[in-house]
Formats: sequence, C-alpha cells, structure tokens
Amino acid sequence: MQMVLGYWLFNDLPDTWAWLGIALIIIVGIFLSIVGRGTFPSGNQPIAGAHR
Repeated sequence: MQMVLGYWLFNDLPDTWAWLGIALIIIVGIFLSIVGRGTFPSGNQPIAGAHR
C-alpha cells in the first residue's frame, strides 16, 4: 500500500536495493512459516521434556 501511495503522491518507485529488501523479507517470512508448521524436511527430533 505504501508503494502505491508513494507513487501516487510523489511519482516515485522503490530502487533496486529496496526491491531486494522487500524480496528478502518475503522469502524469510515464507521460510519461517514453513519451519513453524514443522513441515520443513529435517532429520531433527524434538528433545523429550523440552516443552512443558
């Protein structure tokens, strides 16, 4: 929404570094949502008694 507002008010779009930062934030968010669900393929087993 802020990009649309910035373009509309100031006729300005984000530069390359901003787009890379936006992509990085989106990729990390997707990665953390996958890991958080526990569906990420890994051989790690939870530690017994760690979550009380």
